[in-house]
Amino acid sequence: MTNCPLTIRYPFDSGLAGNDDSLAWTGRIGGTEIYTAGDLDRSGEQKILDKYPFLAPKIVKFGHHGSRTATDPNVFDVWQPRIGIVSAGRDSRYGHPHQEVLDVANHERMIVYSTQVQGMLRYVYQKNQGHFEVSRHDITKSKGTN
Repeated sequence: MTNCPLTIRYPFDSGLAGNDDSLAWTGRIGGTEIYTAGDLDRSGEQKILDKYPFLAPKIVKFGHHGSRTATDPNVFDVWQPRIGIVSAGRDSRYGHPHQEVLDVANHERMIVYSTQVQGMLRYVYQKNQGHFEVSRHDITKSKGTN
């Protein structure tokens, strides 16, 4: 059995179950610090940075599916992540990921994986080594003939 120790970083207090109360966690997995935070916005990211100034995740799942309300450029400038993950549906009606998020990723010279492009993402790790595997399965609906 492999341990997967995670540290809850946010929220600091009880909330009303809104996006700004999204659960944020970090963990060292495959020798790499990973961060993810549901739909947490820029303000929440800044609060995490303020409370944990030495946090430096190398893999981040962009908040709120890559919405412009998350991925604070100032926070990412401090963290300097190397890999970003967008978890959003193909042809998102909200336009996720937003260009502002991709601009932050570009500024930080991040490799970006997106479920819209690569499909299923899997992080495979053993001890202090890890890598991503992607598999895209196009689902094509075929019309039956009667």
